Amino acid sequence: MELSLINDLFESRLFNSRNSASRYTVEDIANMTFLNFLALQILKSEFDTVDFATDYLYQTFKTNDFLTLRNNASDLYWMLHILLKKDTSMLQNHSGNEHEFEKIHIDEMNMKVWVRTAIKNKTTETADRRFLISLEKMLNIKVNDYRNIRLFASEWSAITDEQRQLSMTRLLFAFRKRMPRSELLPHLEALAKHKKLEIHGANNPEENQKEPTKGSLIKKLAIAAAVGAAVGIPVIAAHNRYKNFKSQIDAIPVGRHGIHEDAAATTSASIATVTQPIMMQRRVVKRGDRKKKVAK
Repeated sequence: MELSLINDLFESRLFNSRNSASRYTVEDIANMTFLNFLALQILKSEFDTVDFATDYLYQTFKTNDFLTLRNNASDLYWMLHILLKKDTSMLQNHSGNEHEFEKIHIDEMNMKVWVRTAIKNKTTETADRRFLISLEKMLNIKVNDYRNIRLFASEWSAITDEQRQLSMTRLLFAFRKRMPRSELLPHLEALAKHKKLEIHGANNPEENQKEPTKGSLIKKLAIAAAVGAAVGIPVIAAHNRYKNFKSQIDAIPVGRHGIHEDAAATTSASIATVTQPIMMQRRVVKRGDRKKKVAK
């Protein structure tokens, strides 16, 4: 009995037992997997967190397959195990699970190639963008906000400060709602605090059951944030800030599949417009050292 109990315990913070996934549907797991990759893309693009992100990817993919659940499996390993084995018995009993699995087709080789280059810190902005676009299609992501975060995350070093704030704030909303015990959330929150990337007072779309109809990341979150961030500012100044911000945001083209790809360079005068350079160089971590590290 004791041995059975020990075997049912896992180091993953989100999935700490075999029945942990029973609260999620296939669509939930697909969305959470996509959000984890977006978070890792951002974390590996920042000098302060690149070592953690690459080590986390190494720990997740070091076994080279996702067929067996291991006690030291990461959150992301769990999700990929469920999606690749397509085992509905681990998930919430939902009528749409089988149908959703039919729409999910993960190219393992494509994923592993990107992960290997990311671990070596050799990915390019183009490679990141192509991989995240393909991952979005593989996982059949339907939430427009997550697609919009993907656009900004894939070009993290090139976008403006306000775009980083918008995408990080929306990403934190998603993690806190869907994965409050995630292994990545503390690192995202620490980065957001250090870089002042979280917009306080913004409306949380994750609390709404209905999917926002148009550009929710850019319009709903940003406009609410502009008003919320204006606390303590004289009323007239706050009103002018809101109008200026809204007019800039409204100018962003939003197509059928979210923000137009050419809109990544759009800026807004309501938040600081000076983008700080991001250092991408880091010390080389030997493979032996990686194995000694444990993903937090």
